Amino acid sequence: MKKVIVVGASGVLGGAVAAGLDKDHDVIRASRNGADLAVDASNVEQLDAAFKKVGPIDGLVVCIGHVPFEPFESVNLDAFAAGIMNKFMHQANLVRAALPYLNNNAAVVLTSGILADEPLIGSSCAAAANGALHSFVMALSGELAGRVRVNVVSPSVVEASVEGYGNFFDGFEATSMDSLVKGYRRCLAGPFTGRVLKI
Repeated sequence: MKKVIVVGASGVLGGAVAAGLDKDHDVIRASRNGADLAVDASNVEQLDAAFKKVGPIDGLVVCIGHVPFEPFESVNLDAFAAGIMNKFMHQANLVRAALPYLNNNAAVVLTSGILADEPLIGSSCAAAANGALHSFVMALSGELAGRVRVNVVSPSVVEASVEGYGNFFDGFEATSMDSLVKGYRRCLAGPFTGRVLKI
């Protein structure tokens, strides 16, 4: 049974992914609080200690990232920078901390979103962060070729979140949680690397 850490497991998406892996993986739920493992993706020293505590793993799934949704000309630039940090850099921090503990042929699965490819008015921060994740995964997969597989899941608006966004994603086909969980499972089990898996 493969040992997999799911970061963001206290959230809607991360919780569903953890539950979907439970039956045939040794799942370690990680989040800032209320999980098996406390992780703060902004604190590199704390991350190092957390991964050292867990030891060798076969997979890392990251389901985190909050960004502001506001037109670029009016968004507070500190909030914009914090959004890039939360969505992109915190995922990169987690990968960096996990690297010494990833077994040979382990899988890393990050999370971006459709706004990298189909941005909307008010989504400049999300589009930038998601695009950075796509480029990061393609570059990192080359660096880690033959050792660790690295992919990113890019969903549309998730069905469970549609109501919270109101009409923001008007006309978009929502992604079901079942389809998303299957996408993460494909990335964990499949032989491919450097892919943006659009769901």
